[in-house]
Amino acid sequence: MELGISPIVTSGLIMQLLAGAKIIEVGDTPKDRALFNGAQKCMDVLCVDSNCSMLIKLTFQLNWICFQQLPVSLETVRIQHFSLFGMLDEH
Repeated sequence: MELGISPIVTSGLIMQLLAGAKIIEVGDTPKDRALFNGAQKCMDVLCVDSNCSMLIKLTFQLNWICFQQLPVSLETVRIQHFSLFGMLDEH
């Protein structure tokens, strides 16, 4: 399983909406653009983490009968695994 480009697209949309609604102010200077790009990369990481969490939780809920005996810590390990490789795939 992989997340594809959805975290990048989601974070880009969120950042563009925030900038368009003047919630955050982005100037034309290279420093402002660099800050905006850095904030967008941080938003990418948050989107990867949230998408991974939802994907793993949905998988465990759909396969509850099969995974009934597994410890909760395995779910946490899988979320971290998807998050790590999602971030490596994004950047």
